Amino acid sequence: MKKAFSLCIVVITLACVIIGCATSTEKSKEIKKGMSKNEVLKIMGKPKDVQKNDYGDEAWLYFFIGGYRAFSTVIWFFQENVELVTEYDSVTETGEYKKIDWSNSPRSLEEKKLYEEQKRAEREQAETRQKAERDQAKKAEQVKLAELYRQAGNNLGNLRNTTKRYRRIVIGGHYLTTTYDFGDGQYIEQSIFEDGGKWSQTSGTFRVNGNTVILLSSEGEYIIGTIVGNTLQIDGNIYR
Repeated sequence: MKKAFSLCIVVITLACVIIGCATSTEKSKEIKKGMSKNEVLKIMGKPKDVQKNDYGDEAWLYFFIGGYRAFSTVIWFFQENVELVTEYDSVTETGEYKKIDWSNSPRSLEEKKLYEEQKRAEREQAETRQKAERDQAKKAEQVKLAELYRQAGNNLGNLRNTTKRYRRIVIGGHYLTTTYDFGDGQYIEQSIFEDGGKWSQTSGTFRVNGNTVILLSSEGEYIIGTIVGNTLQIDGNIYR
C-alpha cells in the first residue's frame, strides 16, 4: 500500500513538472511584439535574470525545467517594449545554465543581416565586374583572331582533307572521342562516346596562319589552335 502511494506521489510530481514546463512554454507564446514590461510580467511573472546594454536593449531570462530537459526563454525589449522572443535548451554540454547571448539580440541580428546583405552585394558586384572583364577580354581575343583569320587568306596549311582525334575519359569512366574532320576550308567537329552516343557536333570554316589554326564556327565564334608537327593542339588537348 505504501509503495503504491509513493509511486502515485512520484507520478503526480513528474506530471506537475511536465505540465508546469508546458504551461510556461505556452505562456511565452502569448508574448507579442510591442507588449509592455507590465504585460509581460502579468503573463510570465518575474524573470530569473535581467540584463541591459548601452543601446537601450534589455533582456529578461526565464528558466523552465520539464522532465529531463531544461528550457530558456529570452524576451528582448527595446525602448520598454517587446522586440523579440527566443527559446532554446538552457543547459550547456558541461551542465551549466546558458547565459543571455547578446549576439541573439534583435539589434545584433539586424546588424548581422545588414552585414550579410552588404557582403552579398559586394560579391555580386565583384562577380559582375569579373564577368564584364572576362567578356571584354574574350571580345578582344575574338577581334584578334578575326584579324588572323583575315590575314590567312585561303591558306589551309597541311590540314586540308585530314582528320584529327583526341580521346579522353569523362565522368563515369566513359571514353569520349572528339574528332575534327578538315575538308577544303570547312571542318566538322563531333564528340562521340565509345558506345556510339553522340555528345556534340559543330561545324564551320578554318584557315591557317603560320603554325596557328583559326576556326570560325557556324555560330560566329573564333577558336584558336596550334600545329605542332603532325598534331593539332586546341585548349590544351592534343589531336593526332
